[in-house]
Amino acid sequence: MVRLSGEITAANAERIGRRLVEAARPGPAVLEVDLRNVTRLNTAGGTAFFMAWRAARAGGTSVSVTHVRRQPLGTLRRLGLARALGVYEGAGPRGRPRSEL
Repeated sequence: MVRLSGEITAANAERIGRRLVEAARPGPAVLEVDLRNVTRLNTAGGTAFFMAWRAARAGGTSVSVTHVRRQPLGTLRRLGLARALGVYEGAGPRGRPRSEL
């Protein structure tokens, strides 16, 4: 699991993306990214999640984004990532996917 916090913007998207890519290696079944402490995600920050999704997909890993707040969810939806990633309001697959809310 990778826990992120603060703002995810153009200023740090590349660094966070590399961190997520590394976490997706050597190919866990699921890479969980916990956003409970993320206060803002803008569209440029979405680059980090595209990087994670590409790396995970290449390695046969799925990505679950958990504890997603309203603002980051809106950004993930605008970018089309809410459909590509498992996006959850709570702790993950045990609950209802947030992207369906």
